[in-house]
Parts: sequence; C-alpha cells; structure tokens
Amino acid sequence: MKPTLDSDRDGYQGITWAERSRYGVLGAALDLADKSGRKNAYIDRLHRLALKSAFGDRHFKRALDFGCGPGRFLGLLSDRSDEVYAVDRTPEMLEIAQKSHRLPKNHFLLWRDARLPFEDQFIDLILSVYVLSVMPRADVANVTSELGRVCSSSGTTVMIEQVDHSRQLAPKAYRQIFDDAGFDIMRAVPIRTSGSHFMRWAMNPSLPRFLTGPLARAELSQRKNAHFLPNTLGYWDYLFVLRKKPRI
Repeated sequence: MKPTLDSDRDGYQGITWAERSRYGVLGAALDLADKSGRKNAYIDRLHRLALKSAFGDRHFKRALDFGCGPGRFLGLLSDRSDEVYAVDRTPEMLEIAQKSHRLPKNHFLLWRDARLPFEDQFIDLILSVYVLSVMPRADVANVTSELGRVCSSSGTTVMIEQVDHSRQLAPKAYRQIFDDAGFDIMRAVPIRTSGSHFMRWAMNPSLPRFLTGPLARAELSQRKNAHFLPNTLGYWDYLFVLRKKPRI
C-alpha cells in the first residue's frame, strides 16, 4: 500500500520522503521516474559543476548540508570542509546518507521544526539544494531565518532552487526571502531549464554516457547570460550565492 502523506511537510508530489528514499540516491533526490538514470545523472553532474564554481578555492571550517536527503553532496562538502553536518527531516534519508559517508554519527541530525541544533554563527558554509522550492511556503521564512542565524558573519550560503512563475517562485520572490533572512545575494544565475535540449541529448540512449559532462558544461556556459523573464515558461534551476548582511 502506498503511504499517505501526514502533512505537506513530509512529502512532495503526492509521495512521502520515506518512500522516495527507496529510489536510490539520485532517484530520491531528483526524478524518481527516470528509469534509465540518464536524466538524473545529467542534472547531478550539472549541479556539481555549478557548486564547485560557487565554492571556488576556499576551504571551510564547518559545512552544513541542509535538507541533505540521501547525501549526494556530502562527499563534495567533505573535500572542502574540516567538519560536515547533515540535516534532514526524514530518518530514512539520513540512514542512506549515513551508510554512504564516513562522518561522525552525531553529525547526522534529524530536524523537524523550530531552531536548528547549532549555536549562532556556527557554520561558515551552508548548502541547500531543492529545499525551499519543495516545502510549504508558510515554512520558508522560518527556515531561511534559521539559516541566517547559524551562518557565520564571514560565511557563504549556496542554494540551488527552482524558479517557476506557476508556483510564485520568480527570482524576485527569492530576493525578498533572502533579504528578510538577513542575506545579500552575491550571485544569482540560471544553470538549467526544464526544457533543456542539452539534457534531452544526454537522455538519448544512443549517445555515449561520457558526453554527460561536456553537455552539462555547455548548458552552464549558455545559461549564465540568460534571464528568467515574466513570460518564461516552465521552471529553471538557479544558483544563488549568499552572504550575511553586515551588522549596522
């Protein structure tokens, strides 16, 4: 029997996060309907390239993967940070992440509501991918406020989120969300479109899989000068790089 959602906080698109966890790391985090794995592999490669560019050469003391899901980016954060923490609201997702990554057990944290289990300004790199755009809008302000609280004054927050007019999630809405949480936007660039022809090529079964990386690089290069306009159809993935506003 398919599990029913106890609340819109415990699932997405009619399926619980616990059930999504059964679809493997990429299936649970991205498109669980992708049977060939080519679409998810393309999106994952593109996200990793975008994140590496956003991190630059900086090494961080403490990193947080907020909404880590099955932990697809914990290895990337471990390469860039002395300590890595993973937070998610679903025990099944945390279990997958914990099995795949050799972090201290107490660095995997189940968090449902209220305050994050960190002191003020404890984290100097926060990563969040596809979290704000899949949660109830009523929760977004509280969540981003908590991220602002735990981010250090010299810290960096990097997000990949979907912008979509149909869900009232245009870039302007994100700008307001981040401003209210005490962040300045240092960078906001599109990295993928829902109708990406690069992604369609990568999904073609006759195309060698080694071309996934070059196609992802080509899309990143093409999208960086694009603009999500009022008449834009479908959703776009956006990379946001944020920093704490200085105290006055």
